[in-house]
Amino acid sequence: MHSFIKPSAFIALIISVSNQLMAVPVDEDKRTTLIVNDADKSLALYKDALGLNVIYDQMINSPMEDGKIKKRRLVLLQANDDYIGVLGILEYIYPLKPQRAEHFDELVPGDPIIVMNVKD
Repeated sequence: MHSFIKPSAFIALIISVSNQLMAVPVDEDKRTTLIVNDADKSLALYKDALGLNVIYDQMINSPMEDGKIKKRRLVLLQANDDYIGVLGILEYIYPLKPQRAEHFDELVPGDPIIVMNVKD
């Protein structure tokens, strides 16, 4: 029996980050970013278990209208194929985002499926 994660949890998001902050050039057309609750737990899967390489790991702080600072952590990982692209892990630290409450029954057209080519 296969276990699927709610497809809406895999929200594709492109984030504009200034060239000065980028540790490596990334073609944004080849990046999919997953919004996660805990970047460290996600890294345990994608980096430690699947062997993807971390190529960028930064806190991104942006001022908000109320004077507070929006805080996010963005981690970019890459497998063993430069052409396929980069996987982003985005954790909202402040303010926290609400959890999606939808129930997942089965895949339908338009739902994302992620396939990774890793060495082991």
